[in-house]
Amino acid sequence: MYGNPFSTFLSSGVFLPTGREEILAEMAQVITLPQPDDREIHGLPGMGKSSLLRYVNSPDFIRDQTPNFMGKFAGQSYRLFIVYVAGWIESIHPYVLLYREFFRAYQSYYDRMLAEHPAIVLPSPPVGEIDDLDGPNAFSRLEPYLRRLTLAGIRPVILFDEFDDDLAYKRLDADETARLSSWKGYCSLIFATDRRLEDVNTDAKGSPLYKRLTQIAFRELLPDEAREFLAQILAREERTLPDEDIDCLVELAGGFPYLLILAGRALWDLRRRVGLNPQADETATPLPDTVKPYLHERLSGEFQREFDQYLKDRPADHLRVLFELSREGTLSFDPATMTRQSFRLMGLEEYGLVDIDAEGRMRLFSPLFREFLIARAQQPAAPAAVMAAAENEPKNLTELQANLYSVFRNKPDEVLTFEELGRKVWGWAADRQSEATGDEVRKIRIAVSKLRRQLEESATGERITNMRGWGYRFESAR
Repeated sequence: MYGNPFSTFLSSGVFLPTGREEILAEMAQVITLPQPDDREIHGLPGMGKSSLLRYVNSPDFIRDQTPNFMGKFAGQSYRLFIVYVAGWIESIHPYVLLYREFFRAYQSYYDRMLAEHPAIVLPSPPVGEIDDLDGPNAFSRLEPYLRRLTLAGIRPVILFDEFDDDLAYKRLDADETARLSSWKGYCSLIFATDRRLEDVNTDAKGSPLYKRLTQIAFRELLPDEAREFLAQILAREERTLPDEDIDCLVELAGGFPYLLILAGRALWDLRRRVGLNPQADETATPLPDTVKPYLHERLSGEFQREFDQYLKDRPADHLRVLFELSREGTLSFDPATMTRQSFRLMGLEEYGLVDIDAEGRMRLFSPLFREFLIARAQQPAAPAAVMAAAENEPKNLTELQANLYSVFRNKPDEVLTFEELGRKVWGWAADRQSEATGDEVRKIRIAVSKLRRQLEESATGERITNMRGWGYRFESAR
């Protein structure tokens, strides 16, 4: 019976530790130190950060990583109480969501410990509810439990997934972020982020939290790790693919796990469509060269959403280098001079968007990503992302902010309506007749508010004025 092993794996929720062994070992040690430590696991979307946290929250992590546990936890892993928190929403304060998830998990843990280890006296779960937006009360009620669990020899470990979400960390004020640091000694905090926390919440700059928060770069897989990753997915269904096909997938998807899965799924379907029977000759006959251009084009479309996400929060100076790499093919990294471009290339290499060879030449991680950038550069608004990195303009603009900034600068002292901004920045149809909806207006207002804050911090002297429901007017520096 036909089945696509990559589709099966994608819906299974299974975590493969391939290429993540060092990170998992470090986490096992961090959460079991005599004085618990914290980590921020940081990297691009689609790398598997959420899958890793869910794995840490599973019995499999305890089973696999016990040899790396330290102190009493090596022989008494039941003293680890691990909580996974995700699903941030606007109607619930982040600390209230944390409180509810903590005690939902704690009720099960408490019942199990009472049955299996009755000699360990734990505090009873609380009764009563907390209002959805009463974050301070939630924090105040949770904190004593952390202390009491520590006194009982229990180590709470809290996993914050996607904590860089605008509905999570960004909603906290400076005092609320500082309170997280007060838990040092009581528990271990692990954050998974696409954006660094200090870049998300400018109000929390200088927070004591950052002093104890070590970052772990969650990078792409190395080529051999990527091949092993694909082989393990296939082995779960007792399937294989020719080495030539595996190499083709790694070339197109790089070491990005989600892209590898999408590419494998497309390849498997395509092999079936061209008559390569998966039951008979899946290891004998690679995909014909005549069909590979079709796979190439299909993946160009399937990867586009992920490529958009990779660019979403990159600063404008990084975007400029990416567009330059797409034009030139390669750029040299010169450690002797360490130009501004060299630092930008280093930053992009840390995210896995750029690869470096033994000669110090750097190139984009995938030919499909290069084609995507070339096509993006040909769109009318794309040069704004490059222009925004100029010396006399605000730094660290996102692509959206850079495009919005360019539109405003091209029409100083003119009122730009929501509809005009929608067409020029968000790509609304030119012949659209309807007015902006409430959600569209909110989206534009949020974007303008963020850009206005960037202008204020950059001290450019430029201003954006709200024109009472009509739109906005950009005022150049005088």
